[in-house]
Amino acid sequence: MSVCGIGVDIVHVPRVRRLLSHYPQRFPQRILHTAELHEYQRSADKPAFLARRFAIKEAVAKALGKGLTGGLYARHIRIDHNDYGAPQAQLAPALLPAPTCRLWISISDERDYSVAYALCENRHPSVL
Repeated sequence: MSVCGIGVDIVHVPRVRRLLSHYPQRFPQRILHTAELHEYQRSADKPAFLARRFAIKEAVAKALGKGLTGGLYARHIRIDHNDYGAPQAQLAPALLPAPTCRLWISISDERDYSVAYALCENRHPSVL
C-alpha cells in the first residue's frame, strides 16, 4: 500500500453563515451531493453542517491532487457515515487516480471552525 496524496482544509463557520444568508438555495446545491440534501434539510445548524461538508470535500479534492477545479466539484463527492459513525467519502471511480484507491477522512469542528483531513491510499501501488 502507498499514499497517493493528502489534503487538509479549514472553514470558518461565520463565513459560511454569511454565504448562506445571501444564497440560501444555490449555495447548498453547489456544495452538496443530491443524496446529502435531505440530511442538510434536517440539520439543526445548517451553516455548521455546510462548513463541515465543504472542509472535507476540499480536503478530499486536495488528496486527489485535483482541487475543486477541472471537472471535480464539491457536489461530486458524497459524504456519509459507516455503521460506527465514522465519515466516509464516495465518488465516481473515474475521479479516483486509480481503481484501487481508497479515501480515509477525518473531520473535527468547534463553534467557529471545521477542519478536515483526507488521505488517498492506493492498495495496489503497481496499478498507478
